[in-house]
Amino acid sequence: MWKQWKLISPDAFWKRVVKSDAEDECWSWTGSTSKGYGRIRYPGPGNESNWIYAHIYSFLLHGGKLEDGQLVRHTCDNPICSNPRHLIAGTHLDNHRDAMARGRHAFGDRSGQAKINNRKARLVIECLLKKEPRKSISRRLRVSIDTVHRIARKEHWKHVWREVEGNHVAVLG
Repeated sequence: MWKQWKLISPDAFWKRVVKSDAEDECWSWTGSTSKGYGRIRYPGPGNESNWIYAHIYSFLLHGGKLEDGQLVRHTCDNPICSNPRHLIAGTHLDNHRDAMARGRHAFGDRSGQAKINNRKARLVIECLLKKEPRKSISRRLRVSIDTVHRIARKEHWKHVWREVEGNHVAVLG
């Protein structure tokens, strides 16, 4: 999968890494970045340039192995870190679970795709709990019917559902 990484000189990597004196601290990448992650260019066929992320290169350079479908995850949550002590192999699902557990996953108001905010989602949920018709909720709160359906099926805004249901249990208990 990453066979081309051997085309990169380790010197090209090391001259762009600031190693900390402490073994357990991050090693900062000072070269080119993409999406916040360090990257190194290597030659491709013809005049084509290819790129590999610096943390992947470091992982492989220090003896790490990647199976098909695996990626390199940061245990330090620092995308420019290349310290192999902070890098582990895993799947996209592992990476997603890391993000959720560490509060890095954007959901609710923090999501760039959100059409409504937490307050409005809470209003929709409260109306649903009162058995108000979905079309009525959609018109009254100026929320698409599709959004109301997705909230009702708990596909979206699950964290608000948990808050609202938790408050209802507390009031009833």
